[in-house]
Amino acid sequence: TWFAGERWAGVQGHVAYYQTYMSDLIQWANPGGFQFKSLNVGQAQMKGIEGSLATHTGWGTRLDWQGAMRSAIDSGTGLALPGRPDVEQRVKIEQAVGVCLVNLSYVYESGTAFASGSSTAILDRSIWNASAQAALGDRAQVYGNVSNVFDASQQDMFGFPLPGRTFLFGLKITYE
Repeated sequence: TWFAGERWAGVQGHVAYYQTYMSDLIQWANPGGFQFKSLNVGQAQMKGIEGSLATHTGWGTRLDWQGAMRSAIDSGTGLALPGRPDVEQRVKIEQAVGVCLVNLSYVYESGTAFASGSSTAILDRSIWNASAQAALGDRAQVYGNVSNVFDASQQDMFGFPLPGRTFLFGLKITYE
């Protein structure tokens, strides 16, 4: 594993490469029809590269990016192991507006098959989220969040959908 990072005025970033060897690995798969079975992979190797970049502007804006590319290989067969996204991207923009803080975030994960030769797969997914918070004096804060803004039909596991558009609003009061 190696890691490199740097920080400049208002900008910071990192990049990391990793390689991991695993033994006695058992992976669960769904070949279709909700029939989950275990795959005794045995020896496997996972490797990947990931990075991030964050910056602040003079206008109260913060921009964060995170990305990763990874693969898992069965050491016995040399075939790629299913079940993990190979590419992942996350972007977050945060803007201060007076006493308010507004966030917009985007998440992308590549799709994956559950088992080699399986027709069952999770498709690529993209999710947008938005949130805002504002101070109400010294001890109170109002906040709101909308997850999955565009109500995209997504699933983490085949047959188990993620929630659609979700709203969360609240008031936080601090007592000392």
